[in-house]
Amino acid sequence: MRTRSLSVLLCLLLLPSWLLAGEGQFDSNGVRIFYTDTGNPKGEPVFLVHGFAVNGTLQWTMPGITKALGNDYRLIILDNRGHGKSGRPKEDDQYGMEMVRDLARLMDHLEIKKADFVGYSMGSFLTHKFAATYPERVKCMVLGGAGWLREGPATETMDLISNSLRKDKSLEPLFRALHPADAPPINPERLAAASKLAMMINDPLALACVAKGMKELKLTEEEVKKITVPTLCIVGDRDPLADSVKILDGQRKGLSICYIKKADHMNAFEKPEFRDAVLAFLKEQK
Repeated sequence: MRTRSLSVLLCLLLLPSWLLAGEGQFDSNGVRIFYTDTGNPKGEPVFLVHGFAVNGTLQWTMPGITKALGNDYRLIILDNRGHGKSGRPKEDDQYGMEMVRDLARLMDHLEIKKADFVGYSMGSFLTHKFAATYPERVKCMVLGGAGWLREGPATETMDLISNSLRKDKSLEPLFRALHPADAPPINPERLAAASKLAMMINDPLALACVAKGMKELKLTEEEVKKITVPTLCIVGDRDPLADSVKILDGQRKGLSICYIKKADHMNAFEKPEFRDAVLAFLKEQK
């Protein structure tokens, strides 16, 4: 673990200076939102929207996605409310659609009228809902690790996650839901250790509110079909959330799907195939 920490620190020190510049924050309806405005300042703006229980650095910079896109694009990397360096309110009504509105408010703050969006997991649900709510502000979007959030098992799991965080400060329902069907059973001790590690960078009550609010991100069939922007879905073929991507197939024009072989929810975004697919798709939209 110590060797890994030193390696991470060394990698950060060797990053180009522009990757470490441009940190900022703003007030989004009473909640502080932290962001980094980096990459090529003259490039097309791309918003990178991270997943649940992580932050912008862990989702995008550590796997090399920021570096891969930074030469050509202006990258806006936010910490969603309840995560990272952003504010962590403890009320359920401070999440859900408020997280979608944070994206619009950040665009206003930076005086960006329209942008490309790349999301992963919860970030994909946010991006998808944003495209349905603010269609005039999205040029194209990448939905990574998730697709169409509908009422059903996924929203029921969100309630389980929220209750588990409030009661036991545990993410066990999340880890079980994302565990590949063809993988060996999860060791309970590893589950407990993973939850404990996640709580080192998260507030369990704030995360519980995030999970509860995510149900507001579900989309109706009418909303999904009305989205017209070019869309790329990227998902591991071992990811249980691949089903939420498969149901989008054929729903609208301009949507393509990329399956990463032998990848699951926890590692698909780290694969070179993920970075290459995002970069190729964004270049196609120029």
